[in-house]
Amino acid sequence: MERKSFDLSNIKILVLDEFDKSLQLGFHEEMRFIIAKIPTIEKRILVSATDSIEVPNFVGIRNLNRVNFIADEVNENRKTKLVYSREKDKIDSLFRLICSLNSESAIIFCNHREATERTAEMLNQKGIYTVFYHGGMEQEERERVLIKFINGSARYLVATDLASRGLDILSVNHVIHYHLPTREEDFIHRNGRTARMNATGTVYLLLHLYF
Repeated sequence: MERKSFDLSNIKILVLDEFDKSLQLGFHEEMRFIIAKIPTIEKRILVSATDSIEVPNFVGIRNLNRVNFIADEVNENRKTKLVYSREKDKIDSLFRLICSLNSESAIIFCNHREATERTAEMLNQKGIYTVFYHGGMEQEERERVLIKFINGSARYLVATDLASRGLDILSVNHVIHYHLPTREEDFIHRNGRTARMNATGTVYLLLHLYF
């Protein structure tokens, strides 16, 4: 847009996927800039599995028409299981869980970048080839990691919530919450990485059990 390298004059529809993320406060200036540069917009479509924010005025929606495709629906193809760890450091329990998955693919969610790298390193030390994915990596590096995960050369991806949105990978058999998310909407988006379309999948909550 700043270089004027493409024509904006014929753009009629604006679609914001994962709008409750892209319209958070930290992205307001960028989104306001983009939308202001497209005065020809006639229709605005905001899409997300969760709706946790108030839509800013600069988006230009005057008469909001809500369409809910998931209310009262339960995904029968996705199961949820609790896995208890006797140790506060749950890495051994995670290792045993992964060994029980018959080499089926899994995304393992952690809450912090450092935790993804540390968890992936410990799994690799135990002989399970694992890659990690977070926002501190360069875009090219993240793409290489995703290619490995998608083509099956790496069965296990340890990731932050960056991987909970926008990744449409049909072959993800399992989602493992190594750390529980701090917000309900993050829990929903994480779980949505498995059992997509007509596929089946399992969500595991790995919890430390106090005695």
